[in-house]
Amino acid sequence: MKTPLARPELPAHVDRRPWGSAAVCVFGGGALSFARLLAQASGWTLARVELRHAPGHTLTRTPEMVELSASPLALDAARRALREEVEGPLVAAHAPLAALLDAPAIWISGGRSILGVPAPLRTVARDATLVLEEARPDTARQLGAALALTAATR
Repeated sequence: MKTPLARPELPAHVDRRPWGSAAVCVFGGGALSFARLLAQASGWTLARVELRHAPGHTLTRTPEMVELSASPLALDAARRALREEVEGPLVAAHAPLAALLDAPAIWISGGRSILGVPAPLRTVARDATLVLEEARPDTARQLGAALALTAATR
């Protein structure tokens, strides 16, 4: 029986760049469900990136979100493709986007120490705007409503 490959790790160094408009990154346990509720409540676009072993990147848009699959070496190209696909505010889910985007971050720690966070994300976790023990739906909805108000006043 074949053993499935583990997801590849983030590169040791990732060049973080600003999104260009409003963005918030969510990573850690329950990040996707939290980010989904945050995006729904704010009206912002939801995007997520999964790392893969195959070279290059693939972008897919569904009614709910923009999904990227990329090799660690193609993360810069994936970020550029996402920028071309999405105009406006972004809720970025999962560790690769948190590492790529220089934006406020929400780390859902699940009780883990910062030492348990992969090295490329430690600075993001340390500087996170908000650290949550768990992904609570009511918190995501309230933050999403606040993001919608903030975007409306700009």
